[in-house]
Amino acid sequence: MNIVNDQIVNLENEIFAKIDEVLELMCRHQAERLKFCKDNGMPKNVFSKQASLQMARFNEIKSALKIEYFSRFHNEMHFEDPGTCAVIPSKYSENFTNFRRAENLEAFGENYL
Repeated sequence: MNIVNDQIVNLENEIFAKIDEVLELMCRHQAERLKFCKDNGMPKNVFSKQASLQMARFNEIKSALKIEYFSRFHNEMHFEDPGTCAVIPSKYSENFTNFRRAENLEAFGENYL
């Protein structure tokens, strides 16, 4: 069975492009917060160091964040599958009990932290 579907692949590409946009927007948000701190008395040398560090960290984590978000969404959508790590409570399941959720929360750190 061919499990590659062009429509699904195209949607995945579109999803990752949109996540890129969101992450860039979040990075701009952090830059504005930092600029606000500078404008309200943060020493210039501290501002410069933090701005440089934040941009370096953003470049370091953006690919991992895209994959993590995509993976987390998949886990939450397939929350009843024993192989997933869903942690958001659901009112739509009889099988996704508080016990199962607690087990998933324990595994969450191994998968995402």
